[in-house]
This record gives sequence, structure tokens and C-alpha cells, in this order.
Amino acid sequence: MAGFTLSSLACGLAPGTGFLIGARALQGLCGSVLIPQGFALVKVVFPPEHLRRALIPFGPIMGLATVAGPILAGWLLHLNLFGSQWRSIFLVNVPIGLAALILGQSFGPWAAPSPSASPGPSSPGASAAPPCTSASASPPPD
Repeated sequence: MAGFTLSSLACGLAPGTGFLIGARALQGLCGSVLIPQGFALVKVVFPPEHLRRALIPFGPIMGLATVAGPILAGWLLHLNLFGSQWRSIFLVNVPIGLAALILGQSFGPWAAPSPSASPGPSSPGASAAPPCTSASASPPPD
């Protein structure tokens, strides 16, 4: 999430085409690891009996994002906020990413370890898991 957010900022502030292409490639790379990490995080956080219900939102959310993304991008281009032109389609990810990082660190499975749970991410790559998934997902009551 941090990599995607920072690369989105780099895209939005790109001084030239070459830099934009490099930052966009990095953004794509960082974004490509978010989905499998989201599935893995849900699998770790939820007990097997609740896993099916926990995975249900993934399909509709990804479908909505596929439809809403181009519409939102066109709307942002039309608004031309602060004269930012095309940059706003990248800069919109920055506050969302920052909020997701803060929520993930506050409410993720590693925020309040329990004696029966695993201690949390143990490798540097594990901290890049999509915090918004863990922040918005909680197991249903028994």
C-alpha cells in the first residue's frame, strides 16, 4: 500500500514523460501485489468457518472499481482541480492510501496481538499488505 501510494504521488508530480512512465510502471508493480496480499490477509485473519463470508465483498468491490475507475478519472479530468489537469487522476490515490495505511496500522491483526494469534508480519514485504482490508473486515459474531 505504501509503495502504491508513493508511486501515485510520484506519477502526479512527474516532471516529464520519462519519469511518469517509470513511476507508472512502479505503481503498476505495487498495485499488482495488493490483490493477492488482500486475499492472503483475509485468509489469515478469519477462521475457516467465516472465510467464505469474508471473501464475498472482493468480487463486487473489484467489479465496481473496474466500472467506477474510468468514470472517476474522466470526472477528475473535467474538473481540472487547481489546474492539475491529468495529475489529479494519480494524486487522488494519495489521501486514500494514507488513510488506509493509518487504519491498517491501527486496526490490523498486528495492532493488538492475542495470545492465540500469530505475532503478525514477520518480513518487510508483509507490511505492504493492504491495510484497508484488515481495517474494514472483522469476523461476524458467533
